Amino acid sequence: MNTRDNDSTPCITTKTPTLSTVVVVVVGIFLGHTVSGETVVQKYEYSAAWFANVSSETINFKVERASVWKKGEDEVVLYTLTPTNERFLVHVSDSAKIVAIYFEGDKPHKNLLKGIASLFLYKTTPWEGWQRDVSGDCYVRYKTKNENRMLRLKDECLSEDTMKHKLHDESGSTEWSSETLIDLKKDKSILKVELVENLVKRDPLMGDYEIESRQDIMLSEYDFIDDVVPEDKYLTVKEVIDAVAKKYKTSFVGEDIATPPDSKRKFKPTQLVALKSKLKYNSLATPEGAKAFISAVKIMRNIDEKTAVSFLKDKLNKNILPQIMDVFGSIHTIDTFKAVLSVFKPESTNNKLLERFIWALSSVEHFWTPKIHHSVQISSELFQHIQHSKFSSESLKESFINSLSLICNNIKSNEEYLNWFLDSFSKCAEEECFLKYMRVLRNIDYAQQEKLGENVLSMANNVLKSDKASKRMKTEAIKLIDSILPELNEEIKTILMTIFINPGEDKLWKILFNQLGLELSTNKILKESYLHVSLPNISDFLKMELSTGGLSGFIADKPDPNDDSNAHLSVQLSLLSVPLRPFHLFSSMSELTSLYWSGSMETKQSLLAFNRYIYDSVSVHVFSSGLHFESQLKGALSMDISGSVIVSLFSQTADSSISSGFGFYLKRSLVGIWKEETLISNIHEGSGKVVLDMEGDIRFDGRSCIKMMLQPVDFKEKNFDIIKEPQTWKSNYQRKLKRYKHSRTDPFSSPKISQLCNEVS
Repeated sequence: MNTRDNDSTPCITTKTPTLSTVVVVVVGIFLGHTVSGETVVQKYEYSAAWFANVSSETINFKVERASVWKKGEDEVVLYTLTPTNERFLVHVSDSAKIVAIYFEGDKPHKNLLKGIASLFLYKTTPWEGWQRDVSGDCYVRYKTKNENRMLRLKDECLSEDTMKHKLHDESGSTEWSSETLIDLKKDKSILKVELVENLVKRDPLMGDYEIESRQDIMLSEYDFIDDVVPEDKYLTVKEVIDAVAKKYKTSFVGEDIATPPDSKRKFKPTQLVALKSKLKYNSLATPEGAKAFISAVKIMRNIDEKTAVSFLKDKLNKNILPQIMDVFGSIHTIDTFKAVLSVFKPESTNNKLLERFIWALSSVEHFWTPKIHHSVQISSELFQHIQHSKFSSESLKESFINSLSLICNNIKSNEEYLNWFLDSFSKCAEEECFLKYMRVLRNIDYAQQEKLGENVLSMANNVLKSDKASKRMKTEAIKLIDSILPELNEEIKTILMTIFINPGEDKLWKILFNQLGLELSTNKILKESYLHVSLPNISDFLKMELSTGGLSGFIADKPDPNDDSNAHLSVQLSLLSVPLRPFHLFSSMSELTSLYWSGSMETKQSLLAFNRYIYDSVSVHVFSSGLHFESQLKGALSMDISGSVIVSLFSQTADSSISSGFGFYLKRSLVGIWKEETLISNIHEGSGKVVLDMEGDIRFDGRSCIKMMLQPVDFKEKNFDIIKEPQTWKSNYQRKLKRYKHSRTDPFSSPKISQLCNEVS
């Protein structure tokens, strides 16, 4: 291959193209997070210049694919060059072979067209023009060395005035140009190709970052064609790419792979010894507990069914089994599912461990996508248990149903499950049945289920219009309608709710820290308290719904006629849009009385505790320049919600205390490798603990006051930069540690809340 030295072009070695410019720009907002999943936009631009000698002016252009036609089984593609706006056709046969390339006439930048032809590795002949027949079909005329040809396109002619190229002689007859644009054996021009690859990535943990890879390649047409493509031989597109990659030790193909990490190492119980102390209950709601959870998932990801059963039955693991249920559920394989169900039967009493596994099983679908065949098998097994197993409690069965409704959203053949949900809803006769299946139907993705959505809307509307439906049922009906029609006007929603009760006033509070944001909002709608916590770009980080009713007759002589007939108190939690089944503290007056006299409500106990992934993914990007870029994103949340309620018959009050602790650990790892010579690595870790205390004072005359206190937040941030240079292969290591502390804060210190609480107290 010829090599040239010029100020405007880099020096290129004889056989292997060098990297002229590699620019890697990484911009990330560490706490930026969206629940919609990561988005990758990768664009390739072939910018080339063709010149007969070194001093010739370089003409840069991009090749953009515009339109495609079918000629029988053949395909004809129209390409546009920018900024010259010159166009050419590429005819690809039914066997994926490039038949020929045709240009429109003899344009001024003749050398540029030669460069394009070389880039596609084929000789070209001029594009004669367009002609439309009486049927409206379009013909393209072109001419080879010895004959005229016509290609029929089943489509409209494009820009007929500009695309036609006719040469008229004095007699007015039409002649067609027959000049051949390229003579491969005589032309000694040089083609300079600059391949620019831009990767813009938006992911749920890092925010946005951009990577740009630039590569200049100098190609002598004679060397390029003769060495790669034998004369008069057709190549498929894949063969062309392989031939070029073989000659220049590079590739014109980039790929993006976004999958969960998958170690092939087999699990050994001894690997968990160091983590056991951090997997116990007292490590919940701490950064150390969240980090240990991530490590346990990585270690146990490939555990088989037999080993999993032995591990669950081992008495030495008894103290960490609750956290292992979170780990097994997050692994989300059919092996862990069968292992757990073989040890913990649905009909057994005290099935808190089994239910915790089911919660984790359904949550994982929203953090990374497991292998689809596992989801298909798990859905089938869940459905079989729902239909045929004897459950020790209705709450456990509801968790199974709730999990199935979440997992089946990612399965194509889910009609059997969806129809069963709808049929079960239509057969409900009791209030609890209606409530359960309306909650389940809120989990369904109706984007591809329009007919099902219409049927569910009709049933929800019937509940709203029914005189026999309680306020709780109408509340769930409105929530169900909102899940199917999220764009429903807020004013319409308010009108729907005011049909049977005044929703009251919504309140919103915001707290902004240095690098951490927290937003809390509460709403009182249909006697429901609603807590909504958001972080930057996480609109649905945490939702906690407190539903209560039927308490007006607990102490008053006459119950409120608008109150529910049955006394009830329940809490439903959703984390990152993944709802759990409601936790019923009591559902009747007799249960409430029993709890009161036993004093069990006054003892602080854990209501809900688990570990969850915030994000877990590995993305690999291979650029044609040889740059290998790998991004790992990991984040976990460890939480514990505990509380107590003190009821006083004499003062006619109920004082509740709920403490919500969240420990989180986030890790971002970026590694760039250029031909195994230079390694650039950046590791960013963040960890912290958030404790939110909530105190509620309830008067049986209808007044209430809720106070929230955010405990001091301790947030740690670590940043590591490692650069290995090819000459010395020594590591340049930089480490930065930042720590932020935020003092105790009262989010509910507004004058209105203070006034309300003063009235209650």
